Amino acid sequence: MVALHLSTTNDTNGNPRRLYVFLTDTGQVVGVKDEGYKGRGARQEWAEQHAHGQAVFEGPDITITPAEYRWFLRAEP
Repeated sequence: MVALHLSTTNDTNGNPRRLYVFLTDTGQVVGVKDEGYKGRGARQEWAEQHAHGQAVFEGPDITITPAEYRWFLRAEP
């Protein structure tokens, strides 16, 4: 399993807009986790709850637009 780190600019209040998208080895999206202020702890938190002992490798950091950020949050499986 791979966790892609997606980020965009902060919102108008200065809050971060970053999230992790979790993919199977075949590229299927199995989860999305907003990072908030947890940083990498958000990835670890999701893995503990959903990966069932499977290794979660951290993929690349990818810059996205604010619209894409909102789309990923709504598209969570």
